[in-house]
Amino acid sequence: MKQGDFINEVKKAYNDVFQHSAVSISRGCLTDDIFIQCYLAKDKTEFHHGISQNDMLSIRFLIEGLEEEIDKKSEHLPEKIVLIVHDKTFRIKPTKEYYAFSRKSISFRKTKGTPEKIIKTLERYFRMLKSELQKSIEADEIHESFIDLLTKKLI
Repeated sequence: MKQGDFINEVKKAYNDVFQHSAVSISRGCLTDDIFIQCYLAKDKTEFHHGISQNDMLSIRFLIEGLEEEIDKKSEHLPEKIVLIVHDKTFRIKPTKEYYAFSRKSISFRKTKGTPEKIIKTLERYFRMLKSELQKSIEADEIHESFIDLLTKKLI
């Protein structure tokens, strides 16, 4: 599978679950790793104060195993790559008195396999994320700063 096809498949998988949200996929400057950052917001106008780090989601992945094995001319991914989970939380109401927010974690795990397997894993993780967000809405755990945007995104 070519890198461009892989990136397009990951974007499609995220947009199938979160139709009106953004996902950023980029290549490393010093490495050939692929970085995936998921957002609830679709663009800068939906970020709190216009800052992407203020998004409700902290969901980040890294695809590694590309450095030496990648075919530079055809840009084909190797048969075995690794999906590493860097962040797997989203913001909720504070659980301690002086906190602004707390975080709820989702059970994503490191995965090794073919690019196709990694895409299937990411599809499953995106559905898990949506399910956990819906459960948190029902449990009244979502902070008032995010509830309006989140309910619009999950329709």
